[in-house]
Amino acid sequence: MKLWHLTPDTPRTPCRVSAGESIRLEIGTWPIEAGQEVWVVERTGNASKQDSDRAVPAIWTHNAGENSYWRAELGPFADGEVVRYTVRGRGPRGEVTGPSAQFQVGPKLRLALLWHQHQPVYKDALTGHYE
Repeated sequence: MKLWHLTPDTPRTPCRVSAGESIRLEIGTWPIEAGQEVWVVERTGNASKQDSDRAVPAIWTHNAGENSYWRAELGPFADGEVVRYTVRGRGPRGEVTGPSAQFQVGPKLRLALLWHQHQPVYKDALTGHYE
């Protein structure tokens, strides 16, 4: 059994996490086999509290080609928490540890880019005409 996460077909939504938000993890497995099980081991902590581990089961959503796709929901989280998680799975051939990731919960930066394409006035000094 192979596990993957944080690829175009298996994102974390949202990517940046603010206080009070939960996240959705998409996870892929290969090959499709009966009896598979997928879960996420989550560890959260910050300066004022110790880390704690929690196993969160992933729910099978669909098969596509030779792959199975799963979804796990984590959170909500408090401001300043550091969240580390590892994807785990079990199939007929045994248990597998997949990818790990982490993020810190904090405010999102709202950014607006304004583009003002101002062209200067070109005046021909000899003729007095604008070009």
